Amino acid sequence: MGTLSRAERDLAKGEGDQIEFKPFISSRDPKEGEIVDTAIAFANTAGGRIFVGVADRDASPQGIRGLLQAFRGEGADTALKKQVECLRWLISNKVAPAPRFSIEEIHVFGEPMVAITIESDDAQHYVLGTNDVWVRRGASNVRPRPGG
Repeated sequence: MGTLSRAERDLAKGEGDQIEFKPFISSRDPKEGEIVDTAIAFANTAGGRIFVGVADRDASPQGIRGLLQAFRGEGADTALKKQVECLRWLISNKVAPAPRFSIEEIHVFGEPMVAITIESDDAQHYVLGTNDVWVRRGASNVRPRPGG
């Protein structure tokens, strides 16, 4: 219950320093890179939560229709599990080193989505496999500036 009320609050608050919304994605979707960049930025700053299955323009859940569009030919339960597996693989394999994170299947306002919680670690810098570094400034991922 605590997770759902926090998710509802996060959706109402909108994107910011520690909240990001992304649509459901299938494997090799161009949005994969955005999710990885955000995971890196959160890990390098104050941590945060990425909600997958949410339209970033208005914070509305995409619902089962959006989930099934991303995973054609799958039932809703299988599609949600595949989404979790895809996200877990992305963060574990594209962020170096892999940050501390958790992924949950949740339902907010009766709609399925996935919540990824990324923890920060001041003693470690996280990068993309290509050594690209990101930090979070407001609702954007940016390259860090020298000295700050």
